[in-house]
Amino acid sequence: MIQQSGHRRVERLTVPRQFRGLGLGTETAQLLDLSPAGARIEHVKPLHNWTSYFIDLPDALGGNRVKVEVVWSQVSGHKPVDEGKRWISYQSGLAFIQSTPEEQAAIKVALVRIAGEWALSMLRELRRLGGTDPTHRERLDALCGETLAWLRQEIDTFQFGDSR
Repeated sequence: MIQQSGHRRVERLTVPRQFRGLGLGTETAQLLDLSPAGARIEHVKPLHNWTSYFIDLPDALGGNRVKVEVVWSQVSGHKPVDEGKRWISYQSGLAFIQSTPEEQAAIKVALVRIAGEWALSMLRELRRLGGTDPTHRERLDALCGETLAWLRQEIDTFQFGDSR
């Protein structure tokens, strides 16, 4: 889902995915949202503001490593764990810093994949809402076909092809 906030410089996409990184050792963090400028994560160990880490984006988002800086970190609540125990959970805002062209490309690939998943889920929801009404289904099929043809054409303009 695309989120816009009055205090953010850029829109963020919601991406509930787990990943490793941030000096967390074997601990995982939950990637909550992502934008070209940064990300928001949830984790079980506190992070110190203005410290830099490398994170590995989830495999489903390309699995690339990018450098981040912790802009803010705070307690977000409690998470249930085994046998009625609860752990304190934290959320942190991360900014992408000193990114190389490869890291910038990795972030953009992740955002494109997320946007594609979101678009596909919306098309599935439209299909579900269409139910058994043949008129609605025909119109939806036509719109999906037009949208996918447009997207294919746009993607083709970005492919490098054989550069020999």
